[in-house]
Amino acid sequence: MEDRTKRFLLLGIGIIVLIAVVLLLLRRGDAPVSVTTPSDDAAAQAQPVVGTDGLTGAGTVVVPARPSEATAVRQVARTFAERLGSFSSEGDFVNLEDLYPLMTDAYRRDRQQYVAAQRAQRSAAAAVASSAVTTVVLQIAVELPEGDDSSTARAAVGTQRTTDEFGKPPRTSTQDLDLELEKAGDRWLVSSAVWK
Repeated sequence: MEDRTKRFLLLGIGIIVLIAVVLLLLRRGDAPVSVTTPSDDAAAQAQPVVGTDGLTGAGTVVVPARPSEATAVRQVARTFAERLGSFSSEGDFVNLEDLYPLMTDAYRRDRQQYVAAQRAQRSAAAAVASSAVTTVVLQIAVELPEGDDSSTARAAVGTQRTTDEFGKPPRTSTQDLDLELEKAGDRWLVSSAVWK
C-alpha cells in the first residue's frame, strides 16, 4: 500500500512540474517582438528579441517591402484566372462567387446577374454530364499605362486548361484571358475578364 502511495505522489509532482514548464513557455511566448523593414541596417536586423522576462527569443521579424504595382497586378491576375477557369459541372458557379471580392462593384453586379440567369437555365434543363476544367497560369504580361502611378492595368494571361469529362480521356489546351483591372485604394480589382 505504501508503494502505491509513493507512485501517486510522484505522479502528482510530475504533473505539477509539467504544468509549471508549460506555463513558463507560454509566458515566454508573450515577449514583445521587434519588427524591422529591409531598409533598416543589418546591425538592427541582427539584434535578438529580448522579452520582458530577460529571456532571448528566436530573432528579429523582418517585414518585406511592399510589392511593385506590376507584381500586385500579377498576383491578382493569377488568382483570378486560375479560379475563374477552374470549375466542375457540380460546382454551381461557386468559382465565380469566390471571385466577387476581387471584382469592381459594376463587374460583380454583372457576374451576379450572369450566375442567376445560368442557374435558372440549368434548373430548367436536363441533368448535365459530369465534367471539370482545371486551369493553370503559364505566363502573365502586365501593362501599367502610367507605371506605378497607374489607376488602371491590363493583364494578358496565358493559361493551360485541362478538361475532364466523364467517360472520356482528358483534353489539354492553351487559352488566353485578357483582364482589365482598376485600383481601388491600395487594392487591384478586376473590371473585365474575356477568354480569347
